[in-house]
Amino acid sequence: MKAQAKFLDSLTKGKGGIAFLTDSTKVKDGWEYSISAGYNGPDRFETYHIFYASSKDCNMLKIAEPVSGETLTIKEWRKRKDQPVETGSYLKKGIYNLPVESLPRWM
Repeated sequence: MKAQAKFLDSLTKGKGGIAFLTDSTKVKDGWEYSISAGYNGPDRFETYHIFYASSKDCNMLKIAEPVSGETLTIKEWRKRKDQPVETGSYLKKGIYNLPVESLPRWM
């Protein structure tokens, strides 16, 4: 969040920063909250992170993982974000030549 706030500050020349949108829902005997953190631009709100909290367990804050949408504890999210992301490829090493016609085609 600090890096994104610094980026927004430089992008807007000190006129903008991280903004928050909150929403609450009554669930049985408690409340569920979502807090979206992001940039509130002139055209739209650009969400960077979505946090979740519950009135039933005030000590537990969760975050939605941006790619998978999976809800994680802050501790799990910090651990995952420091791990390298595995990327896959359909290309096999060393069997392609230029020009590009030698690449596989999916139709």
